[in-house]
Formats: sequence, C-alpha cells, structure tokens
Amino acid sequence: MRWINFVIVVIISFINATNTVAVTYPNSIFLENEKPILTSSNKELGKVSVYSIYPTNQHFSEIIEQVLFLQKSLLINKKPIQEVTDFDVRDGFLVEEMDSVHLKEALMQDRGSIIVAYADQQKRSTNQLVGYAILRLTKYFFQNNKSGHLEYTFSISEHEWKNIVSNSIYIYELAVHPQHRRKGIGRFILNACQKQYNNWLYADVIYWPKPFVNELSYQLFLKNDFLDIGELYVKKSPKFRPFKSKLMAWSPGAGHF
Repeated sequence: MRWINFVIVVIISFINATNTVAVTYPNSIFLENEKPILTSSNKELGKVSVYSIYPTNQHFSEIIEQVLFLQKSLLINKKPIQEVTDFDVRDGFLVEEMDSVHLKEALMQDRGSIIVAYADQQKRSTNQLVGYAILRLTKYFFQNNKSGHLEYTFSISEHEWKNIVSNSIYIYELAVHPQHRRKGIGRFILNACQKQYNNWLYADVIYWPKPFVNELSYQLFLKNDFLDIGELYVKKSPKFRPFKSKLMAWSPGAGHF
C-alpha cells in the first residue's frame, strides 16, 4: 500500500545480524574513473567508497537499477499495513517502491543526485552496493510538488524556513543493505553528504501513526548535528494515508542557521 504520493520518508536503518536478508545484484559496477567523496576501511567489508552520481554519469542507469533492487528488500509494505508491528519497524523501513522512470525524471527535474556506497571496489568478485542516499534540491522539490495537504509546525522562524528551502539539499531517501547494518554505513553515507555539499541538508523522519515510528533514523540525524526544526503533517487524501514526520536540518556551521 502506498502511503506517499510526493513525499518520501527519509530512512536509515540498522538491524541485528540474526535478521539479515540476502540481496544479490544482477550486475557489478566499477567506478575506477570516479573520485570518491569518502573512502574508509571497514573491518567486515574491506574498503568502502562513497560516490556522488549525477544523471550525466555513464553508469547512471545501471546504478538506478541497483538502487531500486536494494530498495525492494527494505519495503515494509510486503505485508498488509494493519499487520505491521513495532518489531517489524524497529530497525527502519521504506514505505514506497519507486520505478526507474519515475526516479530518473525526479532527479533530473529536481537537479538531484545519488550518493552510493560500494564495498571492495578493487575486488571485482565481491564488489557490491551497501547503501545509498537519493538527494534533490529542496527548492525544486517543493516547487514541483505543491499540495494543500501539507501542514508545517516550526520551532524556527518562517524566514529561517524559507532560507532552508531555498538553499538546502533534500535527503529524499537513505538506506543501507540489510546484510550490512550496524557497521557504520549509514553514518558514513550521511557524512559524505555533509562533506559533498556546502549547503544546508534537509530531511524528514516519520514518527506517526504508530507503529511507524523511525526512532533510529531520528537519533542518527541528531547524532550527526542535525537539528529538529519542527514537524510535517500530510493530511489524508485519496492518494495517501495521513502521517507526520520530524523535520531535520543541518548546516555547515554544525547546527547553526
């Protein structure tokens, strides 16, 4: 069941090693000619590199397919929504499946990009996508998705909010491979976003109705210098159920607007 027509809840999730899901990609992608934003050595994954991929990149279509392939493994709507429990969502969740046409158009329309984390880029036999973030320019996102079904409550001034919308990057979606949670991948991707863009970053994290409370995502943003600046209420319409999200914002000044 689709909850969202034009707003996607930002997700970052971690899960116990005993509850992993196998995800095997149909093709490997190697980005030897791309300069990574960040590179780190992970005890379990080896070398992990994070790249920023724009629609003009030669691998863009292939990476889109890998991202969507991973996305399917994280969807909460594999079961009837009334059967979802606190246990099902304790480690994060996604609520809307996207298709490649929609995602490509959205990224081009909103001047977006994809941040991808690959493990073992130098080992072709084990190379794999371990996480991603979909980024869009916030001002274009809101210009292209106007609706009377949105209500905002802020802990900042209206002027500050307008500045954020005009100058920030919207973290539209962020996810980690289910086999590689609790390994710092989500934080690594978020840090790459902070390093890549000398702009404010904006995100929203769902917290109502229960059991759809993404507390782990909320705490991750707080621990990485995001501020809770208010809430978004998406009212009921024929196309989606009502929900509420926490609005999160980060500035290069580490929490100062």
